[in-house]
Amino acid sequence: MDRFLDLTEADRSILLKSRLNDFAGIRFAGVPDSIITREGQLLAALDLEPEDRAATEDLAEREQELADFLTRLSKEHPDYFNLRYGEPHVSISDLRKRLVTPEQSLLAYAITGEHVYMLVVRADTAALVQAPNKGLAEAVKALNDAVASRDAAAYTKSAHALYQLAFAPVAKLLTTQRLLIIPDGAMHTVNFEALLDAPCTPADFRSHLLLQRYAIAYLLSATTAVQFADLARDRTKGVLAVAPGFTDELKQDYLARVQDDPRHQRFFSTTFGNRSP
Repeated sequence: MDRFLDLTEADRSILLKSRLNDFAGIRFAGVPDSIITREGQLLAALDLEPEDRAATEDLAEREQELADFLTRLSKEHPDYFNLRYGEPHVSISDLRKRLVTPEQSLLAYAITGEHVYMLVVRADTAALVQAPNKGLAEAVKALNDAVASRDAAAYTKSAHALYQLAFAPVAKLLTTQRLLIIPDGAMHTVNFEALLDAPCTPADFRSHLLLQRYAIAYLLSATTAVQFADLARDRTKGVLAVAPGFTDELKQDYLARVQDDPRHQRFFSTTFGNRSP
């Protein structure tokens, strides 16, 4: 399973690192802003036009300056260096040390032409499950179309159909209340909390939502998640948490302000109007 994890994570982490390196001004816990600024300056100094001969005269000197900087960076801030420049590699053991706990499991998807692979990592075990890929993309589209059109009947049907394809094969393995999910392919557009674990109707679907069983968080890559967890080890214990409040009064005020067609208002009023925050 470590080999499978290596293969699936390689593409994910390389892509994420490429995107990460495109952003300027990002701050990282434990890394002084002066280091980030200097790194950006040295990288920018190598972004030259080949036709600009004057600018390329001291190219070797600039390259050496960057190499020396990266050598120091790897020694003084190894976690940050690995996040930016290290080779992507993470093991099942790493996931258990940094991400998985007795109360939190991880589910990672890998989609190929014929199959969808689901890797489950728990504190006590790990399993790799293979299922057919046939109809998966269509099921994802059907669910998203139903939500976009606010068709409650189509939603309940498609939400359970997608559950059967993409979640039911591993449902019995996912016994913790907290769940980390790493999607792949079309699964990136799926709100897993909205999947339904049994056939139902618009009148009784609420008790079958995965939202009722799991607190779900999404990761783009296990490798970068582990590396960010390493970067956060030296943070102070103080935490500031900010969250919106959704009272019944606030929801009714919002609905009153929304200019939409009657289907929208009926759907949200009947579906969510009587739910407590």
